[in-house]
Amino acid sequence: NTILAFKAVRNQEHQIVDFICISHNEAASQLFGRGSDELDGALMIKQIPELTEGELYNRFVNLVNKGVVLHTEYESGKSLWFQLVAVKMADGFVATITDITTKKLAEHKLKKNYNELIGVRENLKKLNADLELKVQERTQKLSESEERFKQVSRATNDTIWDWSLVNNTMWRSENFTTMFGYAPETSNHNINFWFDKIHHDDRSRVRDSVFAAINNNDGHWSAQYRLKKNDGEYAIILDRGTIMHDEYKTPYRMVGSMVDITRLIEAETKLSSSEKKFRNVFD
Repeated sequence: NTILAFKAVRNQEHQIVDFICISHNEAASQLFGRGSDELDGALMIKQIPELTEGELYNRFVNLVNKGVVLHTEYESGKSLWFQLVAVKMADGFVATITDITTKKLAEHKLKKNYNELIGVRENLKKLNADLELKVQERTQKLSESEERFKQVSRATNDTIWDWSLVNNTMWRSENFTTMFGYAPETSNHNINFWFDKIHHDDRSRVRDSVFAAINNNDGHWSAQYRLKKNDGEYAIILDRGTIMHDEYKTPYRMVGSMVDITRLIEAETKLSSSEKKFRNVFD
């Protein structure tokens, strides 16, 4: 630490007009870049102006006149910081000066990092708010879309289905109960429920065809098969679905409809039989 002792220089009115250095250590010579003989008897204002920067000089005067201990930090030049502690001694004072430049630089860096952290936090809060707003907007649009989907499913005689390939569950419209007699229970949402109700002669073909369409990234799938109803009878079904893909072209959802074409097939069979009998008569 740098240590210097000063005595007040007063005019005829006993007012302090300067301070004269009466003692110092070797560190003072190194700090101010002056020899020991230059500092001995040196006047502060003229020969050690570094100690008069800002309000330092006036605070030294106040220290000597009122005996108030001076404890402060000051910047010398543009890059050096010092801590100064001065106490009254007779008609003067003793000052201890410590170089705290490294400490100040660390504090400045810490403050800069803190401000940057605050900035990042504010940006994250803004991004989060924007994201929440987008999620709300998307949720609203999705809710409206799902409501329209449900309205459409109620307006058709077909069974509308929605298969989540991620959760491997299937939602079906209310017509599924009307057409096939199965209650809308949670256990019926599992995809295996659908496969189990397909006629055993059709099951492998239907399963293989739908999985092939999914794995081949096809856009559509369709199949005709027999589906067991709750009363034990079989209905002939025409099943068609659209395979939906995400931005990575990964299939994640299928939406489709099931049409009961039993009567149509029976009518075609009767018509074909009648045509065959009609031809036999003329043959």
